[in-house]
Amino acid sequence: VGLDARYGVTAGLNLDVTINTDFAQVEVDDQQVNLTRFGLFFPEKRDFFLEASNFFTMGTGASFMNNVAALAAATSRPERVLGLHFFNPPPAMPLVEVVAAPATDAGLLADVRAWVAGLGKTAIQVANLPGFAVNRVLFAMICEAIRALEDGVAPAADLDRALRLGASHPIGPLALADFVGLDVTLDLLASLSARLGTRYDPPARLRELVARGHLGRKTGRGF
Repeated sequence: VGLDARYGVTAGLNLDVTINTDFAQVEVDDQQVNLTRFGLFFPEKRDFFLEASNFFTMGTGASFMNNVAALAAATSRPERVLGLHFFNPPPAMPLVEVVAAPATDAGLLADVRAWVAGLGKTAIQVANLPGFAVNRVLFAMICEAIRALEDGVAPAADLDRALRLGASHPIGPLALADFVGLDVTLDLLASLSARLGTRYDPPARLRELVARGHLGRKTGRGF
């Protein structure tokens, strides 16, 4: 269907489409495609949408670094584009952020919210702004927890314990950063800082750990 190998996509006449990477699988049902998680960012993702929109309804797995409105504008059918932001690990996390582009069809939006509910998850609609809702707040907290560690407020384990016991968080912010990956945390904070201001500037302690290759759970060393 005209999706070439630049995007790691192959397509057969039966409209089965597979992503040939470690990122995700694209699920196709007749003329609709759900990209629940696709490992491309601008400009590659924009270009993929431009070609794919000739054939499919597009639902992008919306990393909060993606601009859903810009992706929609790059297609020939912007009314058929919206963003779905699942949380890690998707099978266990009950929330999905739904991000409409300016031209997203209201009927499509209602259908997608019903589809999310059918998965047993809760959909909330959020604005197409950096961080959406959850990560805009969450990464501000992680950033401040790292600064508190730098300032000597408490050791890492006690800062995490304070949030678990004092604020009923299931996991402390530093342990969560380790789980996400400190390199990923650094990249996300840098992106939010560029878009929302210096309150998201990555702390020096985080930069030092990443420079040493201490990336959290995946390397066995972090906060």
